[in-house]
Amino acid sequence: MEFGVTFTSRIGDDDLVAMAESLGYDQAWFFDSQMLYSDVYATMAVAARATRRIRLATGVAVPTTRLAPVIAHSIATIAAIAPGRVELGVGNGNTARLTMGLRPVPLNRMKREIRIIQALLRGEDTLFDVEGETHLIRLLHQNHGFIDLSHKIPVTLSAFGPQTLDYCGAECDAHLTWNITPSALRAARLQISTGAIRAGRKPLSIPS
Repeated sequence: MEFGVTFTSRIGDDDLVAMAESLGYDQAWFFDSQMLYSDVYATMAVAARATRRIRLATGVAVPTTRLAPVIAHSIATIAAIAPGRVELGVGNGNTARLTMGLRPVPLNRMKREIRIIQALLRGEDTLFDVEGETHLIRLLHQNHGFIDLSHKIPVTLSAFGPQTLDYCGAECDAHLTWNITPSALRAARLQISTGAIRAGRKPLSIPS
C-alpha cells in the first residue's frame, strides 16, 4: 500500500511537497482547475525540482481544457525533470469545466482524447481530429531533452460510473476515486475487473 497527499496547485507550495516527501508520502496529486488555481504543470515542475522520490501526478487533467497533444507534451515535459515518477491522472472536468459553465466531458469524447494522449506518450504516431480536419501527429524531438518518454507515464482514470469503470479496466493504468465506502469500492473493483478481463488484461494490474 502507498500513501498520497493532494494539493491545490499553488506555484509557491513546493516546500509543502518536499515536506510530504520527507514525511514518507509516496504520491503528490495536484488539482488541474484553471479558473481556480495556479497552472498544474508549472506547479509540478517546481515541485519536481524540490523533490527526489515522491511521485507527482495531475489530479486530474481534463481533456478539452487543453488539446490532447498539449496534455501529453506537458506531462512528458515534467517527466524530463522527474523521470520515472510522473503520472497523468485524467477526469471529465467536474470542476475545471463547470467553473466555465460547461458540462463534464462525455465519456466517448474522453476516450478519444485519452487514446491520443496514450499513443503520444508511447512515442507513436496517431490520428488527431481538430477543426474538422484529421492529421497524423507525433511528439517530435523525443531524444533531445525536451521531454521524457523513456519511462512509462501511467494514465490513471478518475472513474465512478459503470461505463467509465469498465473503460478504466480495459484501457487505463490505474483507477482514481475518493470519498468512497468500502462496499462501493468493492463494486467499482468488480466493474474494473470485468472491463480488464474483456480486454484480455489482468484485473490486479489496474490498481486503485
